[in-house]
Amino acid sequence: MYNSLTSLINKENNTSIPRESFDNYIKLLNYFNEVSFSNLILQLISTRTKE
Repeated sequence: MYNSLTSLINKENNTSIPRESFDNYIKLLNYFNEVSFSNLILQLISTRTKE
């Protein structure tokens, strides 16, 4: 699984992730996805209250 994911990430971002850092990379990725999702929800809520 590690090899598949890193190969995909390398192709998409031209980035190399060492095996030791892979867990941290995934945690950061999940965190930023949650933050983005939370911001999207807040924007939707604020838009609805303005209408």
